[in-house]
Amino acid sequence: MYFLLAPGTAAEHRWPPGLEAMSRSRRGDAFVGVPALGGGTWPLDWRSRPTAQDPFVDGALLHEMAWLRAGCAVRE
Repeated sequence: MYFLLAPGTAAEHRWPPGLEAMSRSRRGDAFVGVPALGGGTWPLDWRSRPTAQDPFVDGALLHEMAWLRAGCAVRE
């Protein structure tokens, strides 16, 4: 599952084991599949469609939820 975060946001956090932040800050090119807003893009799909007011997922909230889902206390 992919989450669209504002540029540079993923690198601000230490993610739990098993999660990978893909960004341009790493060596080499990065690719993150982002489904089109319309049409068939299976297997990619939006769980929360971006809007003009909220185009990105809240990186801090995603970070917290990822650690809680991993069964660990939230860490930085």
